[in-house]
Amino acid sequence: MLRRSDHDCFKNGACICVVTPHLLLTIANVRPHPTPLYSSASGAPNSSVTTPLPPCLPTHSTSTRTDRSFSATKMPYTILILAYRKPGTTPSQFKAYYEGRHVPLVRSLTGATFPLSHTRRYLQRSDGVQAESDSTRSPATVLVGTQADFDYDAVTELTFEDEAAFRRFMGVTQKPEIAAQIAADEEHFLDRTRVPIVVLGDIAVTRR
Repeated sequence: MLRRSDHDCFKNGACICVVTPHLLLTIANVRPHPTPLYSSASGAPNSSVTTPLPPCLPTHSTSTRTDRSFSATKMPYTILILAYRKPGTTPSQFKAYYEGRHVPLVRSLTGATFPLSHTRRYLQRSDGVQAESDSTRSPATVLVGTQADFDYDAVTELTFEDEAAFRRFMGVTQKPEIAAQIAADEEHFLDRTRVPIVVLGDIAVTRR
C-alpha cells in the first residue's frame, strides 16, 4: 500500500478525485488560464513568472511510502496534470511532440530539479482532428460515461522526493528565460487555456 498526505481540491483550478473503476476522474470548476504547464500551480493567469507559489499548496506531507525510490526520511510529493491537445492537432501528433520534444526540453532546462518520475498516460483515441469544442472527431474509447467526461488527452503525474524538491523545480521553471521557453514550446501541441493541476493525496494500491 502506498500512502501520501491527504489534500483538498486545487484552489481556482480543478477538483480531481480518484474514485471507482468505472469513473476514474471527476473534474469540476476548471477555469481557463494561459500559464505554462510547469510555471504555475495556482490555476490563475501568470502575470509574473516570479510570483510566489500560492498559499493553497500544502506546507507538509505525511506520506508513509517506503519503496526503494525514496529514503526513509523522504516524503514523496506528487502532482497531477490534465493535458489537452491544441485544437487542430491529432492525438498522434500531440503524443509525438510531448514525448519527442517537450519532455526532453523541460528535462534539459530543469536539470537536477527534474522530478523523480514524469509519467504520461494517454487516452486511447482514434486519430481524427479535434475541433475546438468537439471531441467526437477523435473519440476516446469510453467504457462508461460520455465523450464530454474525457475531453482531455493525457494524465500527467510528476513525483518529487518531497515538497521542497517540488518547490525547487517550480523555482527553476519560473525563471523568466526558462518560463518563456517552456511556454513557447507548449504552443506547438498544448491547449494552454486549460491546464488543471492538483496535488495528490493518499493513494492505496491493491495488487493481484
